[in-house]
Amino acid sequence: MKISNETKVGILATFAIVIIILGVNFLKGKNVFSRNINLYSKYPAVDGLSASNAVLLYGLQVGQVDALELMDVPEGENKIVIKFHIRGDVKVPDNTVAKIISSDLLGSKALELIPGNSQTIATRNDTLPGLVELSLTASISKVVAPVQEKVERLVGSIDTIVSGLNQVFNESTKSDLRTSFHSIKESLENVEGTTKTLDVFV
Repeated sequence: MKISNETKVGILATFAIVIIILGVNFLKGKNVFSRNINLYSKYPAVDGLSASNAVLLYGLQVGQVDALELMDVPEGENKIVIKFHIRGDVKVPDNTVAKIISSDLLGSKALELIPGNSQTIATRNDTLPGLVELSLTASISKVVAPVQEKVERLVGSIDTIVSGLNQVFNESTKSDLRTSFHSIKESLENVEGTTKTLDVFV
């Protein structure tokens, strides 16, 4: 049976499309031949996390973020849903926390799985508890805040002391001190005059 040129072109085109799809997924870190486990997690904010970021378990990449969706929910509720997958051979408890972290000093993001203590294993389409790591700025602020509070208290104490000194040395007190010094000066001058008089008589 002779195969027409059109059929050959169709087969080659289909083969090329399959190769392209496999190549694109490979570059994205997806293994189309494995049975991945799709999971979800909810957050109030994602701090720069994006699709294709790594999913880590004990520092090892076991999956990746697939999509992020903004939900229309009441204020105060977690409104961003993250869909991600892990390899089918990876088993984590269903109370595992999916924590958004900085994976390097440049601020790149990743999703870190922190296994819980549940005896039940997470299964396809489960929703895991979400957590967002404090940013570097927030971490520094958390450390600096107590120090800043102590400094402000110290400054307040110094202000109180200075204010007290100003009250002690107010204009009235300064005037009294000047008067006292003047009186002492006059007394000394009188003593000096008396001494000179006595010298004359002596």
